[in-house]
Amino acid sequence: MSNNDNFAIAGFVLSIVGLFVGGWVGTVVWIAALVFCILGLKSSRHHGLAVAGLVFEFLGLVLLALMMAGCTALVGLGTLAVL
Repeated sequence: MSNNDNFAIAGFVLSIVGLFVGGWVGTVVWIAALVFCILGLKSSRHHGLAVAGLVFEFLGLVLLALMMAGCTALVGLGTLAVL
């Protein structure tokens, strides 16, 4: 097993963990997963895991954007209620 194989596996696992962990810890996990997945793309045996990790990373970004949009909409509705 080469180092790139280990990076692919670590990136995949961390990207799944990053979906469920929030706050500063989640940000650190997310960045580490992104770096490991990019390094793991050079892997011959576990290339698919690195790609799947990057897909989970993208999914996490989409979920974050949706949550931020939802919070912004709720704050906007709250200010309309005050008027």
